[in-house]
Amino acid sequence: MIHAIKDMDPLFLCAVAARTALNGAWSRDNGGKLSLTLVSAKIGAAIEDEWRWHEWRKLDPKQARWAQDVVNEGRSAGGARYKRAAARKVGGLFLPEELLAPWPSDKQVALGLRFVDYMVSPSVGLFEVTKMLSGRRGPSKAKLALKLSPIAVQRADEVVDLFATSQALTWPLIVPPKPWTAPTGGGFWFRERTATDICPEGLKPFPLVRWASPEQRKALDRADLSTVYAGLNAVQETPWRINKRVLGVWSAMLDGGFGPTDDIVEWDNEEPPERVPDDEWEDMSDEDRLEHRHEISEVFGRNRKAVSKRVRQHRLKRVVDRFAKYPAIYFAYNCDRRGRVYTSSSDISPQGSRLEKGLLEFAVGDELSDTGEAPSPIRSGVYWLKVVVANYYGFDKVSFDDRAKWTDANKEMILSVAARPLDDQRWWSASEKTRWQFLAACFAYQEWKEETTAGRRYVCHLPVMLDGTCNGLQHWAALLRDEKVGQFVNLVPGDKPMDLYGRVASRAREEIERAVERRQQWALECQALGIDRNFAKPVVMGFPYGRTRWSIYEEIEKALRRKIEKSDGSSPNWWTDKEARSGVVKFLVETLWTATIAETEKPDAGRKYLQAVAQEWKKAAPDTPLAWMSPSGFPVVLARRDQGPIEGRVREKLLGKLVMPRLWAGKGALYWSKLISAIAPGFIHSLDGAHLVIALGAAARSEINQLACVHDSFGTTPERAGDLAKVLRETFSEMYAEGDPIAALEEALRQAGGHPNAAPIPHGRPEPGGLDVGAMRGSLYAFG
Repeated sequence: MIHAIKDMDPLFLCAVAARTALNGAWSRDNGGKLSLTLVSAKIGAAIEDEWRWHEWRKLDPKQARWAQDVVNEGRSAGGARYKRAAARKVGGLFLPEELLAPWPSDKQVALGLRFVDYMVSPSVGLFEVTKMLSGRRGPSKAKLALKLSPIAVQRADEVVDLFATSQALTWPLIVPPKPWTAPTGGGFWFRERTATDICPEGLKPFPLVRWASPEQRKALDRADLSTVYAGLNAVQETPWRINKRVLGVWSAMLDGGFGPTDDIVEWDNEEPPERVPDDEWEDMSDEDRLEHRHEISEVFGRNRKAVSKRVRQHRLKRVVDRFAKYPAIYFAYNCDRRGRVYTSSSDISPQGSRLEKGLLEFAVGDELSDTGEAPSPIRSGVYWLKVVVANYYGFDKVSFDDRAKWTDANKEMILSVAARPLDDQRWWSASEKTRWQFLAACFAYQEWKEETTAGRRYVCHLPVMLDGTCNGLQHWAALLRDEKVGQFVNLVPGDKPMDLYGRVASRAREEIERAVERRQQWALECQALGIDRNFAKPVVMGFPYGRTRWSIYEEIEKALRRKIEKSDGSSPNWWTDKEARSGVVKFLVETLWTATIAETEKPDAGRKYLQAVAQEWKKAAPDTPLAWMSPSGFPVVLARRDQGPIEGRVREKLLGKLVMPRLWAGKGALYWSKLISAIAPGFIHSLDGAHLVIALGAAARSEINQLACVHDSFGTTPERAGDLAKVLRETFSEMYAEGDPIAALEEALRQAGGHPNAAPIPHGRPEPGGLDVGAMRGSLYAFG
């Protein structure tokens, strides 16, 4: 491959390699590390792309420029993978076979390694070589990886604009997306196939399902997807716009040095603690030395992570400034392999970060009515505006009436924040997840007050999001008719919302108290922390999706970190001791997991039953992927393939030492151990995806035209929030009252095993409980 590129500009090739590596490093949050094999492969592929254009320009410069314009026309709809495929499609019409043949993977990696060797050399020092866990099947082994050098981190601000804008971006649309009518071709108008002589058939249509397997693509062609199309079309036809008042606050905070926060990243790196003089170091205790080293390590770690945050912040600001001038923008939507719905935008979207959600509002609003405190569950728009103000502040574990009263009681604070958000920063004390949405709600509340005081009608553009209560367990409770869990996830009507997270936290505290009495190690430390619902939430949320107790270890450690950082006192002694901290986290994980199992016995049995179905499927049809039809008519196919080394072995030198990275690819056989563990989360995700598109379609038929969705969270204007809440309850109830999704999975197993009449169904399906799924129609807090 070196011979092939010998007449290309070496400076240009080095720029391509550096840009590819930096984009990879800045777009990942894997502790600041990037797999050596992966980054080498990406560099090799990028250089191959440039070599092909270079050779084309040698053959016919005018034709090559035209072809490059054709390929780049769709750059906002996909990244390097899409552009590479499109270039090969266009090139197939004109180029000889030797220029179209792709380079072997091992040759790409070998070439990429040459450039990596330059970038890690002392003379360049862009990256450092480190190690990371491979994550492959079997015992996990460390593999070579790269991380940005301290010098690269310090100079990140000098090149951030170049590399942030060099990536292919997926931006919002300024016209309504193309409606979905087939498994390909919706969303983007400019990605239609063309059949003219001038523009070849090179722009790949947008797929309904991202990364669908061949088996799923065939199933999609046979399926009746009308319900899925209706839901997707309803949400992607909703026009949005940039909330300019929120944008003004954010821009002022960026310009005015508001300070480093989770949402504002400063351009200058944090200075580490000064080195302790030698004489003082000698007098320090081992504990003090360890704490000092820990403080330095924490600063360097935060600086490394800040680099990717700066790039994302820059990209978001650039996109928001660009689209703020448009009266309406739109987002195309498609699905993953389980039927969950996602936007196509990677820079700003209604499904993005908390800041992105605060920066977006409906372009078309609804006039707010005020009928007073009517007893009907479908109340006025003013009532729901007050409810959502309290929701976004974090006061959302009480009745809707109490939330509206909280807003009335705090109207002076709300109006003060809206009038002077940079001076009155009490909005920053709102829930971390929704503080920017709370700021937007304060602005809406202020505008409503001003308009009504002046005797004018107020049209509100604020999205009101209605969240399911631990939605995964809502689906489990409805599936198994589990009245115990159903009550605590608000499928049973009540006067106020129930809180399963709080109940699990309470049970965990009781277990910790008993452990203290037994003088169990780490129990006293956990008792002093005061375990609350924030510790229970990641465990309870992950449980219905098949997560294991140790897969949430990192999240519990993060919850501990947040708890300690917010405390007024100094961190406890065990926090800086790695072994002690690990002991506390493990004790907490075990305690919270046990408490969750105790509160969700039937869903736990259901999860094990689904795994038994997958094991039976493996016996009956080992070469057939797991597949079933969701209640929306969406064909779900889980077809994860085992990984194995490809032929050929790379042998190159890195910093003077021989390295031999192994390349892995799908070998064809189904990876059954992964499929067995994936069936429970895949099945539940397919159900929440089904309810989402069913509910969106029903809302559109009810003339609720402003819609938003984030998996188990649904949004509309305050005026239509009550109507949407009713639609959500009715569609959820009907989905389970009129069908049995587990029976559909069992039927799929019979068909796969060739036993349509004789059932190879495992024993152990949990007996249904006494939950009345029809009664949830009257449960006001199922979604809210």
